[in-house]
Amino acid sequence: TITITGTAGFEAAVNGKPVITFGQHNNYNIMPNVHVIKNFNDISILLKTLLDADKETKTSLLPGKKYAEGLSKRGFVTAENYAIAGYPKFEAVAPINERKALFENKNPVIIYNPHHHPNYSSWPALGEKILDFFYTNKNYNLIFAPHVLLFKRKWGKGFKLSKKYTNSDNIIIDEGSRRSIDMSYMNAADIYFGDCSSQVYEYLLKPRPCVFFDTLPREPNSELPYSCWNFGLVTKTTDDLEQIIISARESHDKFSSIQRESFRHTFATTEISPSERGAHLIAEFTRKGTIDKKWQ
Repeated sequence: TITITGTAGFEAAVNGKPVITFGQHNNYNIMPNVHVIKNFNDISILLKTLLDADKETKTSLLPGKKYAEGLSKRGFVTAENYAIAGYPKFEAVAPINERKALFENKNPVIIYNPHHHPNYSSWPALGEKILDFFYTNKNYNLIFAPHVLLFKRKWGKGFKLSKKYTNSDNIIIDEGSRRSIDMSYMNAADIYFGDCSSQVYEYLLKPRPCVFFDTLPREPNSELPYSCWNFGLVTKTTDDLEQIIISARESHDKFSSIQRESFRHTFATTEISPSERGAHLIAEFTRKGTIDKKWQ
């Protein structure tokens, strides 16, 4: 458990679980399984130390090979202590996975899903320009469903959202309801607008056009900083959003195979459901203390 002063840290501590805390004055800091962080740079070293200590007695169930490769590269898992179970969220939201009409018209639906951190997010530079386009162009519908922390984290409290957008019948504003995380919006969209949010991988459950807004200070023609930017058009401007939308739809065939391949690499899909597969893996590990490599 990682916390600052939360009671979750206390609950984990008294249950013998490792706790990493940034709070310097918690009354449970004296416990031997509580690790107080004074320098943020120390957290990666401590995480690796704690995970290394558990490698022989614990295993990790991962959504797909992408996670296994990333965690292996960073030393958080080895070939002996992980298995691929799949992504159970797709099962949990299956009853609402069928596309539902969210607007009283049949116009194209675009979801704008910016990241919350200002160093990576397209919102500070381009966000209101994107909303203004849809406010004045009723031929398109917009779901503005940013990362739930965009307007809540310390660095986002300076971000303001004009109330005028909430009065437009072709715009849905959702700063963090259940629908923003249960894939209702992702399934309802025809086109994805974003920057580097990992939610784009859930959108790819059904491959569709994507547009990514590049507001990063980088050299022209440099290597793309995010692998997801291979899923669709990348633009630095909102000057002609209607043409960008048209181009995204017309060029989708160019990106669809990349989207499918990346989705399969990120989320394992098999004839066995993730929950059933996960239950089998837990049972096998409980009995044997190891998991057969066929599950990798």
